[in-house]
Amino acid sequence: MSLGGEHPVGRWQAGGIGPFELRHSALTRAAEDAAKTFTLMAYSGHTRVARLARYAGVSPEALARWLQGRDPARCR
Repeated sequence: MSLGGEHPVGRWQAGGIGPFELRHSALTRAAEDAAKTFTLMAYSGHTRVARLARYAGVSPEALARWLQGRDPARCR
């Protein structure tokens, strides 16, 4: 059953959090902690990067932190 464009499985009643939101959150946190793509794929069970990308996103803030840690000027 589809509920207003939501995932066909629907959402848990308590707070609108369901298994897909939890999966997305776990994979996003791992990606933001700099887990490698193949590690994320093994963790999630995805066999294609395009499928993994649906679940694992990186916030602009996490990307900025990652880039700051790799600034060549800081390595001097």
